[in-house]
Amino acid sequence: MFKMARFQLSMLLFLLCSLPVTSAVPKVLFVSPSHAEDPFFQHVEQFTRIAAADLGLELDVLYGEGNRLLQLQQLAARLTQHQPDYIIVQPYSGGAKALMDFLAKYPELKVITFERLLLASEEDGIGIPRQHYHNWIAEIYFDNTKASADMTRALLDHCRDEAKTGRPGVIGLNGAHGFEAEQRGAALQALSRADPDYEFEQLVFSQWQRELAASQSRQLLRRYPQTSIIWAASDWMALGVLDMLREQPKPLERYCIGGFDWLPENIEYIQSGDLVASVGGHFMMGAWAMVAVYDHWHDSLPENILAGQPAFELEVITQSNVESYRRLLDETYWRSFDFRSLTFRHQQQDRYFFQLQQ
Repeated sequence: MFKMARFQLSMLLFLLCSLPVTSAVPKVLFVSPSHAEDPFFQHVEQFTRIAAADLGLELDVLYGEGNRLLQLQQLAARLTQHQPDYIIVQPYSGGAKALMDFLAKYPELKVITFERLLLASEEDGIGIPRQHYHNWIAEIYFDNTKASADMTRALLDHCRDEAKTGRPGVIGLNGAHGFEAEQRGAALQALSRADPDYEFEQLVFSQWQRELAASQSRQLLRRYPQTSIIWAASDWMALGVLDMLREQPKPLERYCIGGFDWLPENIEYIQSGDLVASVGGHFMMGAWAMVAVYDHWHDSLPENILAGQPAFELEVITQSNVESYRRLLDETYWRSFDFRSLTFRHQQQDRYFFQLQQ
């Protein structure tokens, strides 16, 4: 009798050990496309961590260092040692296929991408989630062209008096060559060229660098002295423009300057009138991805992030609405926020559409 009971116990333990191990808490690797000191992606990481903690997800962070080859090397080293349940990653323009091919080698690893930065030549080969890569379950992205158009309109409207009185020039400081910068720059050029009050002058690539933006904007103003609008593809580069203007030996004419990202420093300058506009809200895209992880873990995802459709839109902050947005940039607000209220399971909606203003 005793031997039989011991045999049955041994068989039970054997069967239990043979079952696949499922983590009670989803393990998520967030791959920041930049480095740890990047002012914008520091913001993204901070709120991603807040959402993960609220949703009960185990989060680890890896840095891509702004280089698609280094990103792959870092991922290969990490996944050799430890494989999470989910990975949240931004494919670099021109490197998306290599990244997705690599991640396809880990079929149990569920992939969620953020920001759609695919080159035209990559679109067909990459497709949409689950079309070519079965472990690519969702993407969280926004329409860069619309975001740039909204910010450009805010600048054009704000500086119209200057344009009509002899300063119609529009100059732009773009990021690095790639789909993101291409979309943002295209909207700037289309709208400013279509507006009869303005003259589009030149768009240069400032590589997302503050010091380079300062130097290039100085040169552009010398070349186009009738400029009134200085458009920047990031708030960090807009700060470079302000740096340049402060170096001038005498007060200069008023400029309308705007950027992307909602950096806290830039919001203060919008309040004071030094800057006109910032378009943003994508500092929460990692947090929205955590909501998607939570929903997928509980077997429910809406169709729109499986079908390559935007999950949110960027919003423009100007002096007229800055106070209504200020609390959304405060981590205290989000630390007390219930992220489960945004989940598909909770809302029982037919699609995701994340909005900052609840």
